[in-house]
Amino acid sequence: MQQLGPPYQGPPPSHTPALIPTPRPLPSASHSPHKTFQRISTSNASNYPNNPATQSHNKNANEWSNFTDNEMYWTPTRMKSEDSKEAKEEANFRFRGTTLIFSVGIVYNAPQELIATAQTLYHRFYMKQCLQNTNYFEIAATALWVAWKVDFDASAVPKIGDYIVVVARKAERNDNLTLEPNSKEWNIWKHRILFNEQIFCEALSWDLYVELPYTYVFDFGNRLGVKREVGERAIGIVSDSCRLPLLLQYHPKEVAIAALYIACALIKEELRVDVWEMSQVKLPRVTEIVREITQLYMTRSLFKGSQSGTPTTPNTLLPTSVPH
Repeated sequence: MQQLGPPYQGPPPSHTPALIPTPRPLPSASHSPHKTFQRISTSNASNYPNNPATQSHNKNANEWSNFTDNEMYWTPTRMKSEDSKEAKEEANFRFRGTTLIFSVGIVYNAPQELIATAQTLYHRFYMKQCLQNTNYFEIAATALWVAWKVDFDASAVPKIGDYIVVVARKAERNDNLTLEPNSKEWNIWKHRILFNEQIFCEALSWDLYVELPYTYVFDFGNRLGVKREVGERAIGIVSDSCRLPLLLQYHPKEVAIAALYIACALIKEELRVDVWEMSQVKLPRVTEIVREITQLYMTRSLFKGSQSGTPTTPNTLLPTSVPH
């Protein structure tokens, strides 16, 4: 198998800005995209230096959808300490963060686009910063707060005081929790969110625009003449898929086609064969997205509160055939 990246070359010059580590080869040739967001074995960790030095990254700050497999594996969290709890459980921490974004967004009846934007920004952040140096819960709350300001006019943004209470309730798992304005705990949460807001935006180089797959679902759904049920399920699948960092490796159009494919498989509808020519997507990439999304439903408890209207038996989500 062709190597996915250069071997580790040691630390950069001291004057080089440290953003994302230069990726090293994956420990296993069988590693496939996004398996870092399942359980990843670190049995081969001894093959690499402990606590490798952070290296500079030549990716432009505006390029957020073409991270390589190496980069997705060697995240800042894993580069800081491959044997740490955060590195071993990075998938779980990220999933919990995106779930928090969803649960807080639901309290405000936030649009799907807003929640998906926040979840995508959250995944981007952890391609720049490591879990060891941040609190995943606070960063998730901050991501939603920032997304609200980016995607919606100021009148739609919740009052900071109300938002603090909602987030604190989720943190304490107590929906009846009350916080008096300007109380000690209230001020602590306010400071955390506003302080992290600056860190969050700076880590992303203030590049907060996110292109989502929803428009492509509507476009291709109309052009293909799919049933309304297919379109609705595909929209829900896109929303659920944003809990994975798919948009860091794939174009939104590719995710949209994969969602339509799965939606058709769910109701045993055939997707028109000309979809591949119409969309100009590469079949192997769509195939991998399909596998990742179906794996998400099979391994995570998304069925309760899932936006895709998926059945309670995970195996029924597997397409009857995957394009090759």
